[in-house]
Amino acid sequence: MPLLFLGQDLTQFDPHGYDESRRGGVAIPDTSHMSPGEHIRIWCTFFIVAMFARYTGPYMPRVGLPAIMGFMITGIIAGPFVLQVIKSQDILFLQYINMFALAFITTSAGAELEMKELRPILKNIVASTTCISVLSFGVCAGMVLALSDTSLLAQLMDGRSDSCRMGLALIMGTICMARSPATAIAIIKELRSKGKMTTTFLSITVLSDVYVLVAVSITVSIAQSACSGTEFKVANIGVVLGMIVVSILLGIPIGLFYIVLMRSTRFFVKALVFPMGFLIFLCSAFFATEVAYKVAPDMPLHIEALLICIMSGFVCVNHSKV
Repeated sequence: MPLLFLGQDLTQFDPHGYDESRRGGVAIPDTSHMSPGEHIRIWCTFFIVAMFARYTGPYMPRVGLPAIMGFMITGIIAGPFVLQVIKSQDILFLQYINMFALAFITTSAGAELEMKELRPILKNIVASTTCISVLSFGVCAGMVLALSDTSLLAQLMDGRSDSCRMGLALIMGTICMARSPATAIAIIKELRSKGKMTTTFLSITVLSDVYVLVAVSITVSIAQSACSGTEFKVANIGVVLGMIVVSILLGIPIGLFYIVLMRSTRFFVKALVFPMGFLIFLCSAFFATEVAYKVAPDMPLHIEALLICIMSGFVCVNHSKV
């Protein structure tokens, strides 16, 4: 998820104009130029497509595929690259839906990780995730670099220096490292799977996201330096690691707050859990665009909402008997 914007913008990668505030992958959309009619059209279109996907998904198991494939296929067909029912500019407006969905998915992912199941296999999880990430990164970056002089990557690589091509290949390698917690959670819930294999699979997916957050900050900084001829700032790596630690620590009190909400006997109090996740993403996006980017535009000061939600779900499920 944090790399979707890189995949969309890579062919137009501009080292001078790259917006650091978008590195978290979710930004507050600017809708000041849109009329009320445009707002209504986009929301109505989205809900029609969502309802169609809702009825398409259940047919997928009949052909041996998970229901989420129906949702994805509907999105592809209705999206800007096929029928254009939902246009490219509409996707930016729907970032609020993205925030709410990511909050729910990542908190659910954290809640699936029970410490009593993780403890015996923790070393294997770290080793497996490291091997998978390194192999995915190396193979993908190597292939992109090997094909950089061919017509397959002409749009991306033409007119760029060798060092810039290397930087872009590293970004592509980082994209290949990314896993999908959304897909993992959807399949686990659909199949009602439990056990050591499920815990290992989900843990690797979640830990991969941590690796990706570090890798994307490093590789984008390298690509910026290589393509613009400026000096690579090693200090940025320390800042990224520090912000990851801060994000994890912020998830602890939020998880404890979830426990307080869940212990309430009043339904509307328990229901506050859902908007809380959205608020985390909203605050993270606001911090990136309105605070960090303006105060220190050259430093990757980004609170990772994904990690906060994962950690809050993890704390909630491991310290609560609700």
